Amino acid sequence: MARKLPPQHRADVAGIYIPANDTSIDKDRFYSELERMKAEGLDPEEHPIRRYYRGLTRFDLQAQDMLFGQPVKAGDYFGPDAERWVLRRLSWDQWYEVTGLWKISDGTVDPASARQAQLRACRYGIAGVEGTNLKLDGAQAGSLTHGDMQRIFDLDRGLPPILGDAIIAYSLPLSDQEKKA
Repeated sequence: MARKLPPQHRADVAGIYIPANDTSIDKDRFYSELERMKAEGLDPEEHPIRRYYRGLTRFDLQAQDMLFGQPVKAGDYFGPDAERWVLRRLSWDQWYEVTGLWKISDGTVDPASARQAQLRACRYGIAGVEGTNLKLDGAQAGSLTHGDMQRIFDLDRGLPPILGDAIIAYSLPLSDQEKKA
C-alpha cells in the first residue's frame, strides 16, 4: 500500500517548500517508484513527493509516509543543496484578506483574482529562504517588500504564485484526518 498512516507531519515546525524544478531531487528514484506504483495498481498521486507538493504533509520534509511497506519521507528525495523556502502560516486577518481576493462566479474562481490571492499569500507567508544567495529584507518582519518580490520574480517568474499556493495550503484549517491524529 502507498499510504495507510494517519498524518505524521508536525504542527510545531515551519513548512519548507522546495521548488519542483530543484536540481537536487532524485528524479531516477522518483520516476522508478511512480512506474512501480502503476505496475502494482497503486495511485501515483499517493506517492510521498506528490503528497508533499499537494500540501498534504503541510510541507514537513520529515513527515513519515509509507511506500511499498517501507517508511519514507519527502526529505529523503532532496539533496542538502536544495533551495528551501521557509513558510509562515497566515494569521487570521491575513487569511481573510487573501481568501477575500478570490472572485467566484458559477463555481469557478476568476484566474486574475486567484493570482492576486497567490501573490498576497507569498508576500505574507515567506519567512526566509535557504540554499540560495537571495536576500529577502522583509521576511523576518512578516511581509516581503516590493524589492523582495521583484528579486523572487527575477529568480523565476513562476515562483511567486507557486509559493503563494503552498502558503495557502500550509495555512488551511485542519482536515478531518488531521483532527483525528
